[in-house]
Amino acid sequence: METQYLINLAQEYLKEDKLEEALNIISHLEKLQPNNVSLLMAVGNMFLDYGECDKAIERYKKIVKLSPYNYGSFYNMGDAFMGKGDIDSAISCYQKAISINPKFEWAYNNLGMAYKEKMQFDEAIDCFKKVIEINPKFVIAYNNLANALSFRGDHNEALAYYRKALEIDPNFPDAHWNLGQTLLLLGDFKNGWDGYEWRWKIKDFQNRKFPMPLWDGSPLYNRTLFIYDEQGVGDKIMFASCLKEIAHEAKCCIVETEERLVPIFKRSFPNMSIIPTLKLCEHNKDILESADFRIPIGSLPRFLRTDVYNFPKRIGYLIPDTLQVDLWKKRFSVLDGKLKVGISWKGGKDLDVQRVRSTFLEDWKDIFSFKNIKFINLQYGNTSEEVNFVQKKFEIKIYDWVDADPLKNLDFFAAEVFALDLIISVDNATVHMAGALGKTVWTLLPFKPDWRWMLNREDSPWYPTMRLFRQSSPGDWEGVFKRVYNELMKIIKTNE
Repeated sequence: METQYLINLAQEYLKEDKLEEALNIISHLEKLQPNNVSLLMAVGNMFLDYGECDKAIERYKKIVKLSPYNYGSFYNMGDAFMGKGDIDSAISCYQKAISINPKFEWAYNNLGMAYKEKMQFDEAIDCFKKVIEINPKFVIAYNNLANALSFRGDHNEALAYYRKALEIDPNFPDAHWNLGQTLLLLGDFKNGWDGYEWRWKIKDFQNRKFPMPLWDGSPLYNRTLFIYDEQGVGDKIMFASCLKEIAHEAKCCIVETEERLVPIFKRSFPNMSIIPTLKLCEHNKDILESADFRIPIGSLPRFLRTDVYNFPKRIGYLIPDTLQVDLWKKRFSVLDGKLKVGISWKGGKDLDVQRVRSTFLEDWKDIFSFKNIKFINLQYGNTSEEVNFVQKKFEIKIYDWVDADPLKNLDFFAAEVFALDLIISVDNATVHMAGALGKTVWTLLPFKPDWRWMLNREDSPWYPTMRLFRQSSPGDWEGVFKRVYNELMKIIKTNE
């Protein structure tokens, strides 16, 4: 009884981020009962939940020494290694758990997830099918199997398994969400947007509460619509392409967006009321009480982009600050070279997305061989170590300015992008900004792209000035850069 009380107390301390207090309790318990497998498992699981993967692994290793056939400890250790990003060690642990218990469906499932992270999709698919063989009602495995099939390029087969998951559980949000994204990827906007609305049931999305009713597409004549903020910067920029159309329908539109986007949104949509993201609803009663309806910005395409032919062909819809653009043009004017090209090579917030979307700057080596092109760093975050390494290795110069930080000032970043001749980037907020400004932008995409880029096309209905360069097989960045090199060579020869 006392042991359980102390474990519960340690858990409470961890929830309150009081790590030192929790460690003191755990240390006391482990000294009293160093060989208590149940205690070690509880402590390991506690650390795993808290994100202290190394401390969790330490406990699980003690367990397998005391109890070599404890398959649960191998399974949990695999989860801890996955949390660290050590996928190979995770695979080894899951395989050990399965060797002890060949019917351990969760171990097969997580082994499949690990293989998927390594882009070993055939192995991942085999694991998920094994789960379904063991337990035909394991709904998560159908969803994961569909995801792996989609990443391998078998999108129609993936649709079948998403639908199978929904036959088992009609309210399974992940399957609805993934089904919607796959339909959008395949160009089925009419049905895809329905699945996209399930995002609010996904743990990554926070559905905010407001007093006014949700807009259902009904006429907005003499009505005020509150369009509220959601998702990342790139999403906000892309969905803002719907604002000009909705402004013509409503008496008034109040558009909420994050503070960094407020200046450029105000300039670009002068007939709308642009406000920074509301922190506390009760402190903004006047704004909220004036609105008749509300809608998250990512739901606008459901009514305005029901078909690929609904996309306007306008070249850009965001307007940069002209004085800041002039400043950047002066800076670029002192650089010799026929082309000023902005580059960005990393994208994705989560580690699993980053692994698929991102490149290494060293992968750009052939692109850097063009001596009459000047390259400007548009990558957000601290990249100095990687940039310095590549500059020394290839004897090139990648230009950067300390005051150009999109994480702090997106308006200044927009002006920088607008002043360039060409932008080449992986899928991140930079390509959305460039496309929304109407700049020529080349977007480098993985084999299984995000839904918005669709399939088998080099252009994007979202951004008429964008060109898409796709991997021909999973992980094939070499082929992408070869095609980019050839297209740059054409431009250089044309300008000679």
